[in-house]
Amino acid sequence: PTIVSYLPGGLGFIYLYHNGFTGAIPSTISKFTNLWAFNVAGNQLTGDLASIIGYLSTSAREISFFGNLLTGTIPSSIANFTSLGILDVGYNNNLTGDMGTIIGYLPTGIEILGMGGNGFTGTIPSTIGDLIYLNVLGVENNNLTGDMGTIISYLPTGIGQLYMGGNGFTGTIPVDIGDIMYL
Repeated sequence: PTIVSYLPGGLGFIYLYHNGFTGAIPSTISKFTNLWAFNVAGNQLTGDLASIIGYLSTSAREISFFGNLLTGTIPSSIANFTSLGILDVGYNNNLTGDMGTIIGYLPTGIEILGMGGNGFTGTIPSTIGDLIYLNVLGVENNNLTGDMGTIISYLPTGIGQLYMGGNGFTGTIPVDIGDIMYL
């Protein structure tokens, strides 16, 4: 959206969610070097997610592209966002990639991870347990597989919300799900 080119470069928070924006997110968002939050959820924005993330300041704490029309995958460069607490790319419908690889890229301080309603594949790896601050995990309505009992055993014990429906998980829900403090 051309609106971005008119905004002053010193902005720390950009909340443009639930408008009627269409088109690609321009590379000019790179001018926001102090960006703490970038939320453009609920629009009809297009473009390659890896490229867009490459434009953003690595100081960002919140990134939300929920409900747009983005393509591609979450890039390895997401690891450079060391203060990232919220990443929501849910319901873009065109995002893909191997869940195990993507989880390995995430900064360990992430608290909210929304990836539902896309085309992610694979399984949730044991490294999900390294995300010790993870409170919300939304991976529903993807193409994920794996044994539910094993996956549950990997989750951080402080997780409070877990959305995993609409995938191809197998097995049973284990008794030790009760060990998760806030679920």
